[in-house]
Amino acid sequence: MKNLKLTLGLFLAFIFVSQGLPALEITRGKVKLEVSESNGRFSLYSTADVSNPLFVPLLYAVDPTTTKVYVKIGTRTIVLGDTSYFSHRMTKSADGIQILWTSPFLKILETWTFVTSVNSPVADGVRWDFRLETGSLQENVGLKILLDTYLGEKATPFLAPGYQPVDSETVWTTPPDYIVSPSSTNSQIGLMVMLSSPSTPPDRTVAANWKRLNDSPWDFEAQPGRDFSLLPYSYNDSALELWYNPQLMTPNHTREISLFMGAASAGTFVNAKIGSGAPVGVILDKTVSDVPDLSKSAKADLQILDDLLNQIADKQKKPESLTPADEQAMQETLDRLEKQKQIFKSTAP
Repeated sequence: MKNLKLTLGLFLAFIFVSQGLPALEITRGKVKLEVSESNGRFSLYSTADVSNPLFVPLLYAVDPTTTKVYVKIGTRTIVLGDTSYFSHRMTKSADGIQILWTSPFLKILETWTFVTSVNSPVADGVRWDFRLETGSLQENVGLKILLDTYLGEKATPFLAPGYQPVDSETVWTTPPDYIVSPSSTNSQIGLMVMLSSPSTPPDRTVAANWKRLNDSPWDFEAQPGRDFSLLPYSYNDSALELWYNPQLMTPNHTREISLFMGAASAGTFVNAKIGSGAPVGVILDKTVSDVPDLSKSAKADLQILDDLLNQIADKQKKPESLTPADEQAMQETLDRLEKQKQIFKSTAP
């Protein structure tokens, strides 16, 4: 339960809808991404069935502003999208969405790119990248990410490999490979956040009450064992916070941070394929919706074909990135689709 936050979130959502604030949206495979054009906040959704998609938010989506990014520049902490310190420009591509944040001292290129795990034929996650670049000055610069989780709050807020279910305030200085926020109502839905390679391992990771984390601009004094409630404001209101400690950035210096996350069914994003290319999905989505009598299997195959075409388009833009393994995977997908086509032909009336 979110209590006060839910009330405020519904109020903000009403304002956003009534004012028609725009958001960019892309759907690829099992994943849907929405990013607000006004403040850069995002919502990430997943479905367990691409043939009959019912997208469920993986993060708290009534008020997407509760998931946020903090940038520490010297002694100053700034929340991206909350102040005029950074101006921003957003662009959309076939592979994802990109925001360029610009200030007098620092530029940040924030990018969401769809990824496909080795266990899935279609996109089932995103790579969230930050590329920080200084100008002519030097300063200590750090990044902090607050993820407002909610899926497991009625049962098990978090699961981590090698640990018991995490249902109280916990601190990791050496993070587990991943953390899962499992749905307490649908065993097929969950959020997985990779904290080891291919993600950039955070210097510190904390599971705690959202409001306690949100009320701490940068540093946070954890109380291991404390539950995720902060009465009377919230009850069982979980969140994850990831710290990437400040580093001295000299003039024209670059620092890059990546975070892979998505559907828990992926199992891992190690060796995940990056990018999903061209806007063919728009055409195929329309094709599927225009033919409601297609079997589930046929719809799923169309989604697989969509992602395959996206990957081919991506390799056409960057032919040097095509590997023998890529060619083999694409050929195997084509072979599978050819077999499915023969099955449909043989069973057609």
